[in-house]
Amino acid sequence: MKFDTAYSLSLDDKLSIYDVRELNFDETDAYDSDQDSFLCPNAECRAAFEAGNVLSTFNAKNVNYRRTPHFKNTPGTRHIEGCRYVSRSEERRVGKECPRCVD
Repeated sequence: MKFDTAYSLSLDDKLSIYDVRELNFDETDAYDSDQDSFLCPNAECRAAFEAGNVLSTFNAKNVNYRRTPHFKNTPGTRHIEGCRYVSRSEERRVGKECPRCVD
């Protein structure tokens, strides 16, 4: 699933993909999105999983691009039940792996 906002661990804030691109291309700042970790922008979802439950970026550093820059789930990214950022393929397994969703 594609989305334009994610939580940056290094900056401790939610950023749009365009904020990340701006930081990447800012010559006065040493920011590198490849060195950062991005998590689900949903606070409840972030709290339910460990920091290794990351998202990836697409075209965050490319100057010229054909496809729109965005954040996306990795194959291992998990979300809580009801999170708006869950992918369709993940909907079938959501809740089974969520530590706060298991009875």
